[in-house]
Formats: sequence, C-alpha cells, structure tokens
Amino acid sequence: MIQKLAKNLWKALSNPTVRLNSDFPFSLGRSLKLYGKSLLYFLVGSLLPIGLFLGALRLIPENSVFFRDFILAENSEGLVLVILSVSTFVCGFGMQLFCIRQAVHRENRRLRDLLSLNLKSLNGSWLKAFGLGVATYLLALFAEQLVGQIYTVPSTDPTADFIKTLGGNALYLMMALAMMGPFVEEVIFRGFLYNIMAKHATSRLTSATAANLIAVLGSAAVFGLMHMNIAALPFYMVLGAVYAESYRRSGTLVVPIIAHVLNNSVIVITLLLRVA
Repeated sequence: MIQKLAKNLWKALSNPTVRLNSDFPFSLGRSLKLYGKSLLYFLVGSLLPIGLFLGALRLIPENSVFFRDFILAENSEGLVLVILSVSTFVCGFGMQLFCIRQAVHRENRRLRDLLSLNLKSLNGSWLKAFGLGVATYLLALFAEQLVGQIYTVPSTDPTADFIKTLGGNALYLMMALAMMGPFVEEVIFRGFLYNIMAKHATSRLTSATAANLIAVLGSAAVFGLMHMNIAALPFYMVLGAVYAESYRRSGTLVVPIIAHVLNNSVIVITLLLRVA
C-alpha cells in the first residue's frame, strides 16, 4: 500500500498533469518593455502618497487640529507609517496592474482570462481550489524548512519586526495589507512574469522541463528581490517557486493566491499571539 502510494506520488511529481494554458500575446522584446514600463508605474505610484503627505505637511498650519490630534499625538508614529505603507502599496501595485491591464485590453484580451484568474481548469470547483491551495501552502512550508536546514545565514523580517511594535488601528491596517498583498503579488509575479518567461523560454528550448525551470526560478528570483531582504532571499525564492509550479499544475491563479493568503495569515496570527 505504502509502496503504491509512493510510486503514484513520484509519478505525479515527475510527470505532472499541466493544466495551465498560457498563450501570452506579447513578443519577448515587447514583454520586457511592458514589464519595465509597469515597474515605472509602480515606482511613481509608490512615491505619490509620500509626496502628497509631505506636501500636506508643508501646507497645513502647525497649529491646526490635524497636527495636534494626528501628527503630534502620542505614539502616532506607527499609525502614520502604516497608513503610508498601505497607501504606497495600493497605489504602486495598483498603477502597475493598470499599466498591464491596459496593454492586455489593447490586444482585445481580458486580463482575468489571460492569467487564468478563474476556476475553469478545475470545473469551477472552489473546494478543489481550496484543497490545492492548502496543499501548496503545506508544501511551501515543508520546502522552507528544508532550505532552513541547509541555509543557516541569520535573517530577519523587517515587516514582522515592525508589526510587533504596533497596536490598535495601526495593527489592523497592517493585517489588511498582509491580506491584500497576496492577490496583487500573484497577479504580477506568477500571472504576468512567470507567463512571460515560460512562453519565451519554451519557444527557444527543446526541453519543456528546462524551459519551465527557467520560468519558475526566474520569476521566483524577481519575487524574492522585490521583497528587498537579501538575507532571506532563498526562502522567498522557495515560496515563489512552489507557487509558480502550483499555478502551472492547477491551471488557475486562484490556487497560489489561496496558498499565499494562508502563509501571510499564519504569520500575522503568530505575531498577534506573541504581541498579546
């Protein structure tokens, strides 16, 4: 029984059923140009809330109610930083998504269908999607533990350290950001970036396995670097690689989104319990 189970598991891992049907409509040059343009949109969107906030500080009188009750209030620094963090995230990734969406629409395509942000591959079953999402989360957690046995370089999570210092409304805002992040990150790094790399690697290599490996590791590397925590890069890459492979095998972006939300939820709940 155990031998048969192990044999079926190995078969599923070594020769998986691939449900993702990627037909990205952009050439390599245009894809890179579009991604570069979307990063510029991200940068502008991220800086916009900060610029507006600094501009408001210069225009609003220092003796105003705003300064007295919000800026100068006791322990208000954390809340201000959290509001700016949420604003920069929403504006930055929002503008990046807008840039990509507009390019896709010019091709008379829908972003949701192009990135498989639906359950068509699973016959509309949310139960299957949730089950695969949980399995992906557990596999990613196991993979992280294995990497931790090999990669022993000390690393910290600045975001987690920051959350530990928060309380009240600031803490709940950061929890909301942790829940919003997975959706946007999966659209950008798996739905868009992985698809670009997979399509063009496949067109240039005879080995489908090698092409997928390049796409998985490439998108995972960018995912890790965008977190700007070099010491923890191997762990982010493991997460990104598992999410990308779950996307390819399930054929729907919903599965890695569920896994990513579970990952962030567990981290946030753990931090909340420690703070309490």
